[in-house]
Amino acid sequence: MRKIILVAAGAGMVVATPAVAATNSSTLTVTAEVIESCEVSDATLAWTGLGVLNGADHDTSTSMSLTCTDGSDYNVTMGAGGNAVAGQRYMAGSGTDTIPYNLYLGVPASGTILAVNNAVAAGTGNGSAQTLTIGGRIPASAANVAADTYSDSVAVTITF
Repeated sequence: MRKIILVAAGAGMVVATPAVAATNSSTLTVTAEVIESCEVSDATLAWTGLGVLNGADHDTSTSMSLTCTDGSDYNVTMGAGGNAVAGQRYMAGSGTDTIPYNLYLGVPASGTILAVNNAVAAGTGNGSAQTLTIGGRIPASAANVAADTYSDSVAVTITF
């Protein structure tokens, strides 16, 4: 915008002086860094209402949600749990009784048994949640135990 300033410069004389506007410019650089990452949800694998254990397999399953950045290769490993003995996972109660169990990738009837501390699943992330079905089986060979609540805690590790 131009401004005209009138200045009296003597008897009856008017002079116009233009106003000067200054400008300068710069550049804004915008960046984003996306790093490889994976997240896994907690899950509970539960058997409820069990009575006498020996004589039949007792199966159950659960799902875990696994989300990795697009293109990130991952491996999932299941730990031994807190009560494993010689490669066998056990749930412990408040007394001395324990219940053996096995984990499976998928449901026990058609899944793959998951050995202690071995990679159980591998894949490539796509940025969306992927479902990992984990099955559990208390084998028919399990001995009868006292009525109690039995549990174990198995670490799930994702390497990416």
